[in-house]
Amino acid sequence: MLVFDIETGPLPDEILLQQFDFVPPPQPGEFDPDSVKYGAWKDEAKRAAKLEEARQAHAAAVENYDRDATAARDREWNAMVSRAALSPTTGMVLAIGIRRDGKSGIFAEATESETLIKFWRKYLACRVEQTRMVGANIVQFDLPFLIRRSWMLGVDVPTTAFTYSGKWVNFDPIFCDIRDLWQLGQKNGCESSLDFMGRVLGCGCKTEGIGGADFARLWRGTAEERQQATGYLLNDLKLTADVAMRLGVI
Repeated sequence: MLVFDIETGPLPDEILLQQFDFVPPPQPGEFDPDSVKYGAWKDEAKRAAKLEEARQAHAAAVENYDRDATAARDREWNAMVSRAALSPTTGMVLAIGIRRDGKSGIFAEATESETLIKFWRKYLACRVEQTRMVGANIVQFDLPFLIRRSWMLGVDVPTTAFTYSGKWVNFDPIFCDIRDLWQLGQKNGCESSLDFMGRVLGCGCKTEGIGGADFARLWRGTAEERQQATGYLLNDLKLTADVAMRLGVI
């Protein structure tokens, strides 16, 4: 059994900016007194006060437009960056961890393409040896991400990695997803995160205080932060292996 886990991060900002399509909010324009709604109010003083309130609000909107438009742009940009690692069109593979016979390693080559090539070579070697490649949520995330990034970068994907018939895609049976195994066909039958499975099966838990969203920042950070990211990935590998063994995967 070989356990693997991929860690992803956002593409460089200069590439993400090419996909960032921000539409500024409309300019306030001229104040239109007829746009003020008074409801059933008949009292002229109240109507005048409401009109003045609306006029001042419009003036503030005009004065603050550039600031508010910039803030709206920043919110959209930050939202895009925060979810970029989850999509192969806005994210990239930073590292691929592997664990076998109690020993772990990390594929993180000079380029993403080289990392992907190394992974597919490992897959082909496992296939020859008939060694199962095990991961958590690899059917829904890791494998589709690896394949799409390979396509986008011109990296050859072995023809045996998956079969496609109509709308159905089946990955090579050499791959085993412990999340699918745990769910036993009940997609909403039970919590199925790696952390949850590890805790309820008595195998441990994911690294406290660090989540997948932190990985890219730590990996690209200082030497100390890089070490934190490495520890996070290695712990995930061990936890996945321990859960797999508890579920009877060999």
